Amino acid sequence: MLPCLVPCDSRAPPFPLTADSVFPPEVGQAAVFEETESLIDSVLDGYNVCVFAYGQTGSGKTWTMTGGAGEENAGLTPRSMSTLFNRIAEMSRTEDVKVTSYFLELYNEGLVDLYFKLDNPRNDGPKLDIKMGELVRGR
Repeated sequence: MLPCLVPCDSRAPPFPLTADSVFPPEVGQAAVFEETESLIDSVLDGYNVCVFAYGQTGSGKTWTMTGGAGEENAGLTPRSMSTLFNRIAEMSRTEDVKVTSYFLELYNEGLVDLYFKLDNPRNDGPKLDIKMGELVRGR
């Protein structure tokens, strides 16, 4: 765990935060994926897993998560999904596997359902809130 201080806003003092990994800009997508690939084993063992990118505007969060064109530039999401479903295909000979996922973005304090946005690019979609630790559709 890497300790760091994150300022909440200009009026509040920084609060402590720990991170499992922090990557400098020169690290490629493959190295970032290698650091997180073991989480796929946790998923296949039945655990819930959440990976998120945190940082200021322009710091590379979208690039880290989605990447760009070509296999070399693929981000965590396409690499993880490809690896997960390849492993599921191998397991499917002996086991039944069910996959449930959320693809969410927290943007300007609003929660965005990115699966809905993929299917409905011109529609903002339902309002989502997080209540009591679970995803709840708003009114």
